[in-house]
Amino acid sequence: MKKSQIQSFEGLRGVAAILVVLYHVTNLHFLAIVKAGYLAVDLFFVLSGYVMCVSYGSRLSTASEFRSFMLARFARLAPLLFFSYATYFLFDNIFADGTHFISPSLFDVAATLSMTFGLGLPHIRVFNFASWSISTEFYTYVLFGMLWIHIPTRYRTACATALVVSTAITLFTIDYAINHCSSNGKACLDNVASAGATIRCISGFFLGVSAFYFSKIDLFTELLTRPFVSTAISAISVVIISISTTHGLAAFLCPAIFLLLVIALSTDVGPVAYFLKTKLPQTLGRLSYSLYLMHMPLLLIFGNRLERSSGILFIDWLSAFLICLVLTAEITFRFIETPGKKFILDKFSNSKIISKNQSNDTLKTDHAS
Repeated sequence: MKKSQIQSFEGLRGVAAILVVLYHVTNLHFLAIVKAGYLAVDLFFVLSGYVMCVSYGSRLSTASEFRSFMLARFARLAPLLFFSYATYFLFDNIFADGTHFISPSLFDVAATLSMTFGLGLPHIRVFNFASWSISTEFYTYVLFGMLWIHIPTRYRTACATALVVSTAITLFTIDYAINHCSSNGKACLDNVASAGATIRCISGFFLGVSAFYFSKIDLFTELLTRPFVSTAISAISVVIISISTTHGLAAFLCPAIFLLLVIALSTDVGPVAYFLKTKLPQTLGRLSYSLYLMHMPLLLIFGNRLERSSGILFIDWLSAFLICLVLTAEITFRFIETPGKKFILDKFSNSKIISKNQSNDTLKTDHAS
């Protein structure tokens, strides 16, 4: 099986997307795994780094290939991102309490179109707040592409490692030493729409890049992909995510555990991979980008009802929200994501790097709390 056909990655993306969705339903925060669901974004970052290496790592050597790579990334992200923002404005103004009317400023529009809205720039608002990670990931692609066309192959592992170490130290310093996360009620590694969020994305992405290179070490991969070991890593991932709600520093361990998890699933074998290849995770994975970007607009409709209900009534509203979200995601996947991407590529592409990697979008990891 080619690495470009790792089905368990698709299922893993689906699980991560649902975890982020449920994280924004605060009535479910009595479940530790849900309360720490924002950490699933870091799993997206690690997956993305690994997949970008699989899909493009050996095909980024010239400025022309870099431009084609970025066009492919823009085509993947932009259509649904812009649609979700338009939907958010529409829903917020229709379902608001009548005391305010929201509209983006020219700066907000420019930041959205340039995908700089999640970088922590001054006077820029992030409306569909879950989309902050799309912005940081897009510019992490820029960094990845620029580095890879200039750095010889033999130095790339060292480059990725250096970036991981430096950004991890910076994140820990900002989050724990300066902001005192874990001791003042602030969750650790919950940097969003800020310079810290960009560092968080770079760190997770290049952990994924490192995972790709580590997976080339046969003994390492053979150990991690053994059924017992891969199952244990999956269980440990769940445990560490969960305990981070009471032991905040555990959050800093999650990206490293996700690195091991990605390698453990990279051969697509074992009981966890088998589960992730079943129909439900695969469907959620296929729709994960739409689930990720469309759940915040839909929460403008369902949010108050979910917060104010309990018991059976809460379960009813939660079920209605999730069903509506999946149906919406199916529609946007078919009529916004796919044709929007095709339109941009057909209109602006003249490079082989894109056509060579069309099939690799079965591994798409652009999600993204």
